[in-house]
Amino acid sequence: MAGQSKEFCFSGRSRVWTWICRVLAGLVCITARGDLIFAFNDRLVDWYTALQRLQDELKTSSLLKKEDATAWLAGITETEHDVDTIFSLIAPQLYQSASTAIQLLKDREQAHANVGSWPCAFSGIGVIVNRKSLEHRDPGGCYEWYDLLVAAGSYKEAYFEVRDIGAYFEYTPGTAIAICGKLFNHAVNHWEGGERICYAHFMRNNVLNRLQLEKVSWVNERHYTKWMSDRYLERRM
Repeated sequence: MAGQSKEFCFSGRSRVWTWICRVLAGLVCITARGDLIFAFNDRLVDWYTALQRLQDELKTSSLLKKEDATAWLAGITETEHDVDTIFSLIAPQLYQSASTAIQLLKDREQAHANVGSWPCAFSGIGVIVNRKSLEHRDPGGCYEWYDLLVAAGSYKEAYFEVRDIGAYFEYTPGTAIAICGKLFNHAVNHWEGGERICYAHFMRNNVLNRLQLEKVSWVNERHYTKWMSDRYLERRM
């Protein structure tokens, strides 16, 4: 299969983890085995594709309007529910804002029929097939926001590189990585053993801006306090 990349946008295991962490700016990796890894740094297609300026009108991507996009959306819906679960755990406030944005977009009178079938809270999905991802930072979105990358395919070995923090993560099919993509340089320079597919989930700042939704800042420990027991909170004081 020839290497290719497409974007559709307005632009792990089924178990419960008990985890509380301070995610001020960082990266979360959920491996294909179900391991949960955190990395931190103390430095701090398009479904609705907006142009570079925040005030430009929102538009439905031409790819999403195509007839075969209907079957594609149906095929990824179940997996995208898992993506939303991961998103809601990693960045609860951002997830709520993103979900509100998606519902507003679906309610628009001029929305294309396929918009109503959009399956996740991220406003864009880029599909990368058999291509290297050279070291880069993502230009859209905000420094504080997470992109979520899901690895798929038949390949046997690859590593996700985040050289800004000296980190290399095993990146086999089934791995999900959440990264502040505008903050950290990241890359996948090589893979072995078959076809490589990446579903890159992202958001655009101009989408929330045009919908007049408040910009969400860094994830903070207080977003998780409702799940902490009173005894745990007392020990932390």
